[in-house]
Amino acid sequence: MYIRTFGRFETISKGKIIKDRDWKSQKASSLFRYLIANRNKKIPVEVIYSLFWEGMNEDYARINLNSTLHTIRKVTGLTSQELSLRGKTCYLSVDSENMKVDADEFEKYIELSEKAASTPERIDYLKKAEDIYKGPFLVEEFYMSWSQDERKKYEMMYMKVLDELAELLYEEGRYDECLNYLYKYLNNEPYNEKNYYKAISILISIGRVREGMDLYNKMKKFLDEIGLEPVKEFEELVCEHEAKKGFWVF
Repeated sequence: MYIRTFGRFETISKGKIIKDRDWKSQKASSLFRYLIANRNKKIPVEVIYSLFWEGMNEDYARINLNSTLHTIRKVTGLTSQELSLRGKTCYLSVDSENMKVDADEFEKYIELSEKAASTPERIDYLKKAEDIYKGPFLVEEFYMSWSQDERKKYEMMYMKVLDELAELLYEEGRYDECLNYLYKYLNNEPYNEKNYYKAISILISIGRVREGMDLYNKMKKFLDEIGLEPVKEFEELVCEHEAKKGFWVF
């Protein structure tokens, strides 16, 4: 089984995608996402009751939980050993041999990049991590408090991956690839002057001055919205390339 949590949530079991209509219960699909977010953790049933059956009598909440877990097992093919309810705890066991979660693979490649023996190897692992991240974590549960900390954590990890890739590729002189990750970074964080400066510097150095001008004006527009002006390094950058200065708009 393979679980995608980044971007659109998706469960692939026995080579087939489990579709929304297969769940027959919104509560079951939402609880399954919650259990995936808390995989390999013993979850007190009281916590689940408060999130999914708030205010319900505990006996009735237990019946509902049992029924919903049965639906999850039936839809996904999980066994009662893999998805268990024993006493006061609920537990979803994720074994990498039988079930893989993209978030785990994302973290694995980041950890491998930190142990890499060379820059090319580190870049390769970071690229694999970046490729896995397709969007926010469990976006279907965007407004649920239990998903927000994990979503923020993965967003920060992803931004760090983009930043490190851009830096490493810049040092390697692989400027086109570097720009690709700088643009991805800036699409998510449009107020980061450091990466704007790096991208504009690269564009000027490789002769793509018009593109650099467009990026500068885009940055200036974002900064204007929050009442800031570009730092003086941008003016100095342009002065270093006076031959191309006519392309720039201040």
